[in-house]
Amino acid sequence: MVTDSASSSTVGATFKTTPVPVVVSEAFILDDMGMVDTGSSNSGSTSAQTQVTVTTAGSGHPLGANIPPGTITTSTGGVTHGWGKPAAAAQKVATLPSESTKATLFSYDTGDTMRARRVSWPIYEGASSLLNANTAALFTATIEWAADLPSTPSAVVVVGDPAGLTTRDTWIRDRLVDAGWDVTLVDDNAATASSADGHQLVVISESVSGSTVGATFANVVVPVIVAETYILDDMGMVGTASSEYGTTGADQTQVAVTTVGSTHPLGAGLVVGNTTTSTAGVTHGWGKPAAAAVIATTLPTDATKATIFGYDTGAAMSSGSAPARRVGWFHYAGAASNLNATATGLFDAAVTWAAQATPVIRYTRDATDQIVQRNVNNRTVARYSYTASGDTSDLTLDSPNPIDWDHVEQSEKSNCASSPGGVSIGTDAPSARRKRGPRSSRTQRTTVGYDPVNPSAETISKSDFANSFGFPTSNDVSRSAHTGSITRSFSPTVRAGGGPPFFTHAEIVSG
Repeated sequence: MVTDSASSSTVGATFKTTPVPVVVSEAFILDDMGMVDTGSSNSGSTSAQTQVTVTTAGSGHPLGANIPPGTITTSTGGVTHGWGKPAAAAQKVATLPSESTKATLFSYDTGDTMRARRVSWPIYEGASSLLNANTAALFTATIEWAADLPSTPSAVVVVGDPAGLTTRDTWIRDRLVDAGWDVTLVDDNAATASSADGHQLVVISESVSGSTVGATFANVVVPVIVAETYILDDMGMVGTASSEYGTTGADQTQVAVTTVGSTHPLGAGLVVGNTTTSTAGVTHGWGKPAAAAVIATTLPTDATKATIFGYDTGAAMSSGSAPARRVGWFHYAGAASNLNATATGLFDAAVTWAAQATPVIRYTRDATDQIVQRNVNNRTVARYSYTASGDTSDLTLDSPNPIDWDHVEQSEKSNCASSPGGVSIGTDAPSARRKRGPRSSRTQRTTVGYDPVNPSAETISKSDFANSFGFPTSNDVSRSAHTGSITRSFSPTVRAGGGPPFFTHAEIVSG
């Protein structure tokens, strides 16, 4: 996005040919961007504006944010609107109320003489505090349409035979599906660079023929994870000499996390040193990447042989620069059923980093508009129950109401009496892992002072919290309150009279 604060003479046509969506609110580079013709009559700005007119076509377009056609108020005080006179291929969504030839919000789709989507955004100058909900809705619609982000990410998994998957193929596919990805299996004999088109990730499984796939995906501008060690050189990720890559015997059960890996997302939060990744011996692939690579793990017996490594976009590889992120994955051969939760976490981390994926978090409400379920990438990781008084259970986590425990974030692995809009308390993660229930079933009377209209952390007092659950008032109790989002605060406390540590967990949800 190019904002109005940018110098038009400095930015000019800098982003004209970039194959990335661009939103322009600097009206005086619209001609440089090729979005309007040159000449002062084809673009400009108009001051003291409080409204735009949504066109009939714009009302039915995603950029129109479902706003009916007609003139709408976009600010509570006058601001300056930028405008342009785009070509016929453009979609005019809104115009100046006084001059319908001057489009304030318009767009080009990819291919309409543009390499990617382009949008002209109307707000040019003026205090942002004056902008209202209509403007917010139009801006949200602008970003969502311009970026064209799929609701569910899509990955291509290249395999030797889609009709006869190996255990490694199945494991990779299932891991992606579990993380919320749509997966398309592609036969290595039919794979071309265009197989990556429209997808956000390519995974090349070990089952492919290295001589068949070779450098097929070397230049795609899509992240690629490579599990077939013998195409790492074709991908430019290692050198071409046979000493630059290879595989171990079928006796590997561990990888060594490097110092860099312990602090990098590819290391999945693991500490430096050897960590077990399988319950029985499997074959690991390895490579010796270029200096620009992030080496997250190596063989425990040879720190020069990287088992998980990655290149960021543009990083210098052994051959050429990475067109998009690239990751080398270690599991080469052996039953995937031998891989443990650590291997799963490392693969999930590789996918998230490679694709720069953001978890999709959704909340489900009941008929009374209370939040009852939390999903991350379509996996249920939390369920919520409500009670006014008494200690009877309101929710049983049985087969009709499961929690997908393996997909719960580590910080949330606690069995809590949880109440969005209030306070919840429970055991810490190790105790919860043993499926132990909350240590206290006392009524959560600390929620009495919570005002969702005007929340304040002070409405949940330290002494009230401690007294409700039998903690000494000297404990440093975390508490929080926030409107429209979730705020979590954790503080280790110790029960009076000893016992295992607690994590007090304050969670406030409204809106």
